[in-house]
Amino acid sequence: MVDEEDARKRESGLRIDFTLSIGYKRYRPEAGVEDKWEAHVGTVGLLITGSIVAIAIIIIVVPRILAWITSL
Repeated sequence: MVDEEDARKRESGLRIDFTLSIGYKRYRPEAGVEDKWEAHVGTVGLLITGSIVAIAIIIIVVPRILAWITSL
């Protein structure tokens, strides 16, 4: 019978990960109602902008990288 440690020693594998991360961080001081509205509008704007950038990278950059890799 093979114990668990021996089984792990024989494991092998390959993993390739592509990760796209778009981040945003800022400090907003405590303020009135206007700041809450500004925060919501800013969040929606950043979500839309981040989505556009991510989609552009996926559509434009990734195919070029893959084409370059396959041409090697």
